[in-house]
Amino acid sequence: MSRTNNQLFDLGREYKCDLENFNLCDSIWQLFECDDDWDLIRNSEPISFKFVNDDTGELHDDANLIPKTRGGIYIFLVKHPCFGKHVKYMMYIGKAEKSQSQNIHKRIHDYYAYCKDENYAMEWEDKNLRMRVLGLFRNYLKNIYIEYYPLACSNERIADIESKLICSILPPINKQIPCPEIRKATTVFGRSST
Repeated sequence: MSRTNNQLFDLGREYKCDLENFNLCDSIWQLFECDDDWDLIRNSEPISFKFVNDDTGELHDDANLIPKTRGGIYIFLVKHPCFGKHVKYMMYIGKAEKSQSQNIHKRIHDYYAYCKDENYAMEWEDKNLRMRVLGLFRNYLKNIYIEYYPLACSNERIADIESKLICSILPPINKQIPCPEIRKATTVFGRSST
């Protein structure tokens, strides 16, 4: 496929705008000992599905299988269209607590509603996160997959697990790093915390 210089410039500009930085650091991984929290995730089989149907652009039917009676951890992955089994990028890690108004099923459905209508009234503690998630949807929607782990444990434990995962993996959409030491160490060397 031959492209003109203008087309190559536009492609380069799009690449630069879509660029996400991934920071892999074995030293950080080692700070988080394998404990019962890790075992809870590691011994669970994640449930994974494509976020939207290719044909309709609607939320994938498998989203209806997500339990309404549990909280848990969910991960947005971007998978390569041809090599998704081998090439996937962990973009965002989140949690859904179990309460009268919240569960993992509702949280994933809220993301889809927000993806379709950016004015959808979703609870956002961080306004910058809302824009980063919107960018994720706009740039990669047809390649986004969700892995989720419904967890039968306390909301406090779910929050602890999410925190450990974010701090050890440092996904690019999660700019707020809950662990003060990791946040300080990474911010000094260029990772933005907003």
